[in-house]
Amino acid sequence: MLKFSKKTEYGLRAMLYLAQTNSVVPIQNISAGEDISHTFLEQIIYELKQSGLVISQRGASGGYALAKSPQEINLGDIVRSLEKEIAVSGCVLEDVFSCPRHEKCLAKNAWFKIQKELLKSVNNISLQDLLDDKLS
Repeated sequence: MLKFSKKTEYGLRAMLYLAQTNSVVPIQNISAGEDISHTFLEQIIYELKQSGLVISQRGASGGYALAKSPQEINLGDIVRSLEKEIAVSGCVLEDVFSCPRHEKCLAKNAWFKIQKELLKSVNNISLQDLLDDKLS
């Protein structure tokens, strides 16, 4: 079963929260608003910041905000930031040629096609699409 981690699920929820507020938000507000552990959310926000998806502001009115507009951030950006790899099978990972069955495997083409469609899907859904509920 292909399943994204809780980190990615919570990361998407935090990003949508920031997109809805469209301002600098204290992490406590995100944590409370999305019912995410403050400690876990700090780890997630740190990774999103490292990926350039979130910016931080220090001080009394500090917190976090989106680094780009919701139209410019897609699900793929968030997933890659938090999962590090998106793969439906080990066959599609970079080290595919190390597989002893690589040359004679008939299933690999199916995995590559599924992988391509998955990446196309996550890259074509922006935060703005989710806010606007433009998914069909």
